[in-house]
Amino acid sequence: MFSLFEKIKQIFPGASDAPETRDFKIAIFLLSSLLVVIVIIALFTFFIVLQGGHVTTVPDLIGKDIVEGLKLLQAKNLIAEVDERFTDSPAEKGKIVDQDPPYTTEVREGQTIKLMISKGAPVDRVGNYVGKSLNEVKALLKAHFATAETQLIQISDTYIMYKHDELPAGTIIAQKPEPDTPLSDDVITLQLVVSKGGGKKMIQVSKYTGKNFAQAVNELNQAGIPYIFVVKSAEGGEQNGVVVAQSPESGNSIPEGMLVSLEMTKPANVPSGNVFGVFRAKVPNFDVLTNVEVVAVSGQARTVLMSMMHPGGTLSIPYILDKDAEIVLNINGSQYLKKQVEAF
Repeated sequence: MFSLFEKIKQIFPGASDAPETRDFKIAIFLLSSLLVVIVIIALFTFFIVLQGGHVTTVPDLIGKDIVEGLKLLQAKNLIAEVDERFTDSPAEKGKIVDQDPPYTTEVREGQTIKLMISKGAPVDRVGNYVGKSLNEVKALLKAHFATAETQLIQISDTYIMYKHDELPAGTIIAQKPEPDTPLSDDVITLQLVVSKGGGKKMIQVSKYTGKNFAQAVNELNQAGIPYIFVVKSAEGGEQNGVVVAQSPESGNSIPEGMLVSLEMTKPANVPSGNVFGVFRAKVPNFDVLTNVEVVAVSGQARTVLMSMMHPGGTLSIPYILDKDAEIVLNINGSQYLKKQVEAF
C-alpha cells in the first residue's frame, strides 16, 4: 500500500522535484485536466441532444399549401424535409399530400417531419390535338397519365364524328374543349371531328313519287337521306296521302348529307283518335353529319319517326299519330325539343 501511495505521489509535482521535472509534471497535469473537462462537456452535450427539447404534437398538414405547412412546423420548432411527386388532381399542386410522422404523433422539438408536396397532375391543360392522328393522341394521353391513377383527358368513340376532308384519314380536324382549357378533378371526354379522307360518299336517289308518304319516309330513313316534306291538297286525279313530286329526281346521285325535297298530298282518311300532321323544327346547321332522332311518345308506346346522321337545318316530317302523343327531338342523344302533335 505504501509503495502504491509513493508512486502516486511521485506523479504529482513536489518540492523535491528538480525544477525541470516539476514544470514538466505541471504541464502534463494541466493538459490532462483540460482533456477531462472537454470530455465531460462533450458527454453533457450528447445527453442533452439525445434527450431533445420539449415534447410537442405533429400538426395536421395534409391539404395545406407548403408555405402554411412550414409556418405550422416552425411554430412548433419542428424541421421540414420536403419531397415532390405528381398526383391525380391539378388542384393539389403546391399542397401537402402526405406527411411522416402523421398528425397527432408526439415528437420532441427539433425533429424532422417529412412532407410530400404535389406537383399537380402530369398534364394540367388540354393540349392542341388538331392535325395529329387519332391513334397518336390516344397514345400521347396514355403516356401523359401513366403515373396517375385517373386519366383526366379521355377519348370515347361515342364523341367522335367523322367527315370527308382533304386531311389524311384518321387526322383530327376539330376538338372540344379548346386547347389550353385548364383541367379540374373532373374527367374531360374530348369531342373530336376526325377526317375520313378525301371525297364524299355519293348516294343514288330512288323513286318516291307515287308511293304512300309513310312508305317514302321509311325508305328515306333506311337510306339515311335527309328530307323535307311539303303538303298540299290533292288536285285533279292525284291520290291522297302519296308523294307527287321529288327533287332531285330518281336516278340522280347526291353527296351524303344532301337533302331531298318531296311534295305530298294530304291523306283523306285518318283513323279515329289519330291526327295527320307535320313535325317542323329548325336545328343548327352542323359542321359534320350529326345523329338526329325524332320520336313520338304515347303512353308506353314509342315510335321512331326519323333517326339518321343529319346535316341540320330544317326538319319537316309527316306523320299519323295518336292525338295525345308528344314528339321529342334528340340531338346526339340529348333532348333538344318536345312538341304536342297537331293536326295539319
